[in-house]
Amino acid sequence: RTSTAPPLPRLLRPLQEAGLDRLNISLDTLSRELFTQLTRRDGLGRVLKAIDLAQELGYSHLKVNVVLMAGVNEDELLDFAALAVAKSIDVRFIEYMPFDGNEWSMGKIVPHSRVMASLRGAYPDLVAAGNDAHDVAVTWRPEPDARGTVSLISSMTQPFCSGCNRIRLTADGMLKTCLFGADEVSLRDVMRAGATDGEVMAVVGGALGRKHARHAGMSTPQMISEIGNRPMTTIGG
Repeated sequence: RTSTAPPLPRLLRPLQEAGLDRLNISLDTLSRELFTQLTRRDGLGRVLKAIDLAQELGYSHLKVNVVLMAGVNEDELLDFAALAVAKSIDVRFIEYMPFDGNEWSMGKIVPHSRVMASLRGAYPDLVAAGNDAHDVAVTWRPEPDARGTVSLISSMTQPFCSGCNRIRLTADGMLKTCLFGADEVSLRDVMRAGATDGEVMAVVGGALGRKHARHAGMSTPQMISEIGNRPMTTIGG
């Protein structure tokens, strides 16, 4: 689960004791002023504290998710790359994706090619870091001996649909076979009707069989932005 982190410092230890060892933290800026503007709360210090405490406690998988937006936080790209190297964490640069209510436009995207050009300019020895065909992120080490990494999730300008093996289950029991599609199948209703495990799996299999090859059957990001998909906050992941 991805967290925006303000409550995390006091929860990290009990969550770890309960068995949690992976943590994704959303952090779109290292500027206190911009953080307050984007989140409507003055919480940057708590987020940075959560990152440090998670490392101190020994969380084995710590990722920081950064949604890059042109004209908003693109100028912090290299600051985040430096953070990855300094703290030995994985910073993941995520393209701005179209969801209901987020005022998406193509002009706000920082494309994969531009991110890579910036990284290569600052880190000429940038090397690939063990990418798998089913990974949603392409991961790089800014320096050959660096423990920290930077990853790119470029859903719009360099989609990874051909290797995607992911589905999502929302909090209200709806199965989504594509993050960008509005189509959903209710597993909640099937289970409440008394379906067996085999019958539930048949419903899941049927949904997967109807999955489109790319972006829920839509050919352009603009089409995705116009279908009325859920806000990301109600999809989860």
